[in-house]
Amino acid sequence: RPVTALEACPRSVITYRIDRKNRIIDISDTWRLFAQENGGNEKVLSPMGDSLWDHIHDRDTQDLYLLLLEAVRRSRARLSFPYRCDSPTTKRFMAMTITPGEERTVDFRSEVMGLELLPFEISYTQWSALRIKEVHICSNCMKVKVGKTWSDVIEAFGSGELTANRIHFRAV
Repeated sequence: RPVTALEACPRSVITYRIDRKNRIIDISDTWRLFAQENGGNEKVLSPMGDSLWDHIHDRDTQDLYLLLLEAVRRSRARLSFPYRCDSPTTKRFMAMTITPGEERTVDFRSEVMGLELLPFEISYTQWSALRIKEVHICSNCMKVKVGKTWSDVIEAFGSGELTANRIHFRAV
């Protein structure tokens, strides 16, 4: 059965704030703990003053965040939605709340809602038997695109469509 966040650890809440120019101006202690536990480098551990875009590398995800920020700032309304933030060993079911603040600041709150241990470790720097140069991964639901089909990463690896060998692929 899936392990819930409450069974695995205290409910984790990661918060950060950006200013009107989308620079990170505040982070919670849980940000640093989460980053350390997930192999974050010094830039991730200490992002103060960085542009939000220095920490969101995928252009599609940047575009989505731009739309969300514009909507929250314009409407002055809070926005919440579920998303996935997996580690190599665990599916993480998260919920994000984006709240407008004073002077066009925006607060982000991500909470771990549930965890599910994976049957085997998945590494996105995994080797691929296929001569794949890139594997497209949805940063919201964490499904991978193999051919024209989007499927759960466990199903894709388990079906043999993505397997371990000696050819690196890049996660996109």
